[in-house]
Amino acid sequence: MKFTDEIAEEIKAAAGKTGLARVTPDRRILHAAPVTNEGAALILKIATRERIVVRTRLFPYGAEESAQFHYRVIQLDLSRLAGVIEYSPEDFTIHVRAGTPLRAIQEAAAAASQWLPVDPPADNALSIGEVIAKNEAGPRRTGYGPIRDHLLGAVIATPNGNILKTGGAVVKSATGYDLHRLQAGALESLAVGLEYILRLRAKPEAAATIAVECQDRGTAIEKALRVRDLIDHPAALFIISDLVGPTRVVVRYEGSQAAVDVATERARPVLGPNRVEPAEGDKLLMAARDGGLEPGFRTPGRSPITLRIGSRPSRIQLALHAVTLVMEKVHKPVAACIHPSIGVADLWIPKPENADPRQILNEARAELMKLGGGFARLRRPFETHGGEPQPSWPDSAAYAVMARLKQSSDPLQILNPGVLPFPAPADAFAPDVPPPEQAPAARPSGASAQPAGH
Repeated sequence: MKFTDEIAEEIKAAAGKTGLARVTPDRRILHAAPVTNEGAALILKIATRERIVVRTRLFPYGAEESAQFHYRVIQLDLSRLAGVIEYSPEDFTIHVRAGTPLRAIQEAAAAASQWLPVDPPADNALSIGEVIAKNEAGPRRTGYGPIRDHLLGAVIATPNGNILKTGGAVVKSATGYDLHRLQAGALESLAVGLEYILRLRAKPEAAATIAVECQDRGTAIEKALRVRDLIDHPAALFIISDLVGPTRVVVRYEGSQAAVDVATERARPVLGPNRVEPAEGDKLLMAARDGGLEPGFRTPGRSPITLRIGSRPSRIQLALHAVTLVMEKVHKPVAACIHPSIGVADLWIPKPENADPRQILNEARAELMKLGGGFARLRRPFETHGGEPQPSWPDSAAYAVMARLKQSSDPLQILNPGVLPFPAPADAFAPDVPPPEQAPAARPSGASAQPAGH
């Protein structure tokens, strides 16, 4: 079964006169770029009615891959749903469409000396929808929190074509459920984001970066945790150990000039007088943000193998050691950027010709399970995470909750897959393409057998 002219024309009409609806020559993939919320919702409604899977294009999510196993795939591009709807400097809020570049939001807020304090990798290439869908963050997450902490409300489209508004342009709102925050990190597996309301912050008046060389990562983590326990909360606190050069603890303070000066003085007993020049400090932040990722991202090539791992902060050193040993089987040394106060680390190695990233990933997950839990994923901001096998989680209750969220939000599995495995819809496979041979995914004892998407 392929796209018929009737369905293609119906989706083209939903996309709008200035929108886009184009079918590939094999009539298996339809690229759709609507220009209105209603058009996007109508396309989802048609997809549900016709049992057509949808892969959103806030980031390339593998429509071509999906077309190998499904009758038809709609590749939904929301980049034309872009622009600032309302900006209220006095309330520190901004209302934007999902396809709005993060760069455009920062430029609009800068006019009133405000900003959205997130610094994800490749921020100049990301839309706000991508940042929220992936819950992407950079080194400033330590001080300002993830994007979900700045998300006040959203307008979303459900698979059946309904448009829902959740939250609002007030910081303290107790109205309704926080459905908008479920979208952060859900990879648009529950609904498709159309608009977002975000809380802004005043731009810091001053900044100071302190960088200290250490003999090894253990010493660096010890120093970083001592800084974490000081009274002054840093904007960024990380350890960077690249393939060449020393291991360094980097601390960034931001705020008023007086507050920054006091914070750096209080940190002196731990870090010494190692304040670096502003340009060097910015360079270190960029290294922590983009380290280990392929330059350009959207271009093919031999990118590094980068794993993002996480555990409780008190166990990050053990987790780091275990995963490093796994990656050292392929290449030594292993570079790392560690955020000890939040229990997150990125580890990367060059990608040899014969290396299998998924095998490394699975071995790393197995080692984390031996330590009592944690997470690991390939850190590829613009590539699919759907279908990656996940380990048996110690917390089977969390797995079951995620499964039920996906089942209740997208029972027909129309939308993007999430980071947990689930079976494809029974009627999804094309008659001319046999279903792939896959072993059933590992599932924690007592977990729900329903498909999981978030």
